[in-house]
Amino acid sequence: MFSHQLGTLELSLDNLDQARAHLEHAVQLRAWPGDHAGAAVSSHNLGLLVPTAPVVDPAEPRSRGQAIAERWRAIVGRWPVIASRAAVVALTFLLGVLFLPRGTTSEKSLPATTQASTTTAGGTTTNTTAGATTTAGEVTVPPSGVPDTVPPVLKLPSDLTREASSRNGARVRFAASATDEVDGSAAVTCTPGSGGTFPLGATTVTCSAVDAAGLAANGDFTVNVNDTRAPALTLPGDLSVQATTAEGAEVAYQASASDSVDGAMGPTCAPPSGQLFRVGTTKVRCSANDRAGNTATGRFRVVIKLVELRINQGSGTPQRAR
Repeated sequence: MFSHQLGTLELSLDNLDQARAHLEHAVQLRAWPGDHAGAAVSSHNLGLLVPTAPVVDPAEPRSRGQAIAERWRAIVGRWPVIASRAAVVALTFLLGVLFLPRGTTSEKSLPATTQASTTTAGGTTTNTTAGATTTAGEVTVPPSGVPDTVPPVLKLPSDLTREASSRNGARVRFAASATDEVDGSAAVTCTPGSGGTFPLGATTVTCSAVDAAGLAANGDFTVNVNDTRAPALTLPGDLSVQATTAEGAEVAYQASASDSVDGAMGPTCAPPSGQLFRVGTTKVRCSANDRAGNTATGRFRVVIKLVELRINQGSGTPQRAR
């Protein structure tokens, strides 16, 4: 916009060489980003460039008075052209004040020779001009010929903690990404990778991303796989057993335990299965411990009831009293 204004101003002042240079520069700068309307206005003003003095045959003798008169006639004859140029300058300046976005870089600050290129990043088209840097979304496109010296930026999760699902550990998934000022998104490589089975304990995951310029970013985080679940006990319900003697009765029962990491295991119960239980109610307490130190406990009751026997006088065989 400023090259056009300067060229039009020089045109109104009859500085034709300066006007031509500024207006040609304005046409070139307006044409490359697609501002065809602006380029047409600058081209129109270029067409107003006409000689400032009348053509006089040098062989024809002139007096000083004739030369002064011819000069004044030329000035008076060009007054409509000068007035129209001044009007164009005023109109151009007014349009520039009204429609030039704030913060827009003036055309005069751009070099006379520009090379336009288009880079697409995330669906947004970015125009890059030599000597200028533009931005598309969050991606900054450097000017042509400027080296890329900034590596990508990694975005990694914080340290992760997962519960073991088997003796092999746990399957762990995570998300890692990287962004680059020039390339946009960059591929990330992590070892071990997401979705793999991580063993019990702490595992360090190392990640890296490389942009098109060969600049690398590296980072890591830790995946902790723990066994914090206690085994699962399987115990019988309360048992009721009849004893024929006052000493009680022997009672056998089934108790088991299983662990997600250690698998099946035998619990410890007191009193143990198969032992003599006295008449009355006895509480049986059981526990199971896995290798990680997690403990499960449980209990049930064994009720021993004494049955009275009567002697059948006819057969002499003992019988339960009813």
